[in-house]
Amino acid sequence: MPCYEVWIDDAGKTSQVISKLLENPYFEQALALGQLAPCKPMVLNERWMRIFSERLALKRGCRIGDVKLPVLYQQQSSGEVAEWMA
Repeated sequence: MPCYEVWIDDAGKTSQVISKLLENPYFEQALALGQLAPCKPMVLNERWMRIFSERLALKRGCRIGDVKLPVLYQQQSSGEVAEWMA
């Protein structure tokens, strides 16, 4: 069953972020109907910005200074990004 992964750098704020998502009635309805599984929290390590920027630069064939980190990133699978962060 599909679910959203919530990638966060402060594990203590995970429940706050998920609570915000639940304020959306369509999201809450999808959970209640079993269309979505509960969110899966993914805690990032403290160097995540540097690692992510380096990997994107490598993938795009550009300099790290040319990378602007997106708020929502959908280009790679979450499994591939998880490997980057390992």
